[in-house]
Amino acid sequence: MRDILIVGATSLVGSRIVRNLAGKYAFHLASRRGHSNLTVDLATIQPLVFPRAYSVVIHCAAAFGGDSPEDMIRNEVVNSVGALRVALAAKEARCRHLIYIGSIFSCDSPSNSHFNSYGISKLHGHENQQAVCHKGGVKFCSLWPSQLYDNECIGRKHQAALYSMVDRAREGKDIVINGKTDPLRNYLHVDDLVRIIERIIELGAIGTYYCVAPKSHTISEVARIAQETFGRGGSVLRNPSAPDIGTIFIPDGQPLYDAVNFTPERDLASGMRAIRAFLEGGAEC
Repeated sequence: MRDILIVGATSLVGSRIVRNLAGKYAFHLASRRGHSNLTVDLATIQPLVFPRAYSVVIHCAAAFGGDSPEDMIRNEVVNSVGALRVALAAKEARCRHLIYIGSIFSCDSPSNSHFNSYGISKLHGHENQQAVCHKGGVKFCSLWPSQLYDNECIGRKHQAALYSMVDRAREGKDIVINGKTDPLRNYLHVDDLVRIIERIIELGAIGTYYCVAPKSHTISEVARIAQETFGRGGSVLRNPSAPDIGTIFIPDGQPLYDAVNFTPERDLASGMRAIRAFLEGGAEC
């Protein structure tokens, strides 16, 4: 059984890896809080030491700060320097395979209005880990997922717009879209990402891949899917006097699907139905 260290074990991705793949791998958990085997605080610059040579290290920890000076510094320390520290520790411990969870917000494209401090710092983290692994003989795979969501609303913190539409559809209220444009969004269910990570582990895959859902939707389409899922009425309205919503660059995911022989299976409509089923079970979102 492969022993796998998850850095960022309490994150949405880290916790879902452990839950979905329990019994298949021997997991070791690293985080700065919670029940972990290894305490790792990426907000410092002290060297990390891993106690053993793990078969695989999965790095899914991140800071999600904005563009204030304080947030920009924290993003660089955690996402860039922190990723470097993890890669150096993996190399020194002779770990065999490092998997980095990045973000499509790191795509430097004119159509990516979200290429901000977070995206830039995640790009730097990718570059740091890639360089260390290349020089140190560690297999490296970098996955850049689109916007992640889940059934249980754990992803609400980072996908506030999506879950706000869920809330309003559930209450039968109108959903108002600001601006005159209707940009695309790409929502990837976290369970599909975990399936892809499992395939990466099993194949020992290397390389850098965009990790997106096969189908993107305009924001108005997302709103209508939410309303149709809950069936409680409400309209999708526009507020053209408000500033336009920013665009996101959505890359091609086919190279990843081909590399791992798997295509994400949960479309947004079925994901919404899973959220509805969770809420109808008496849970709160």
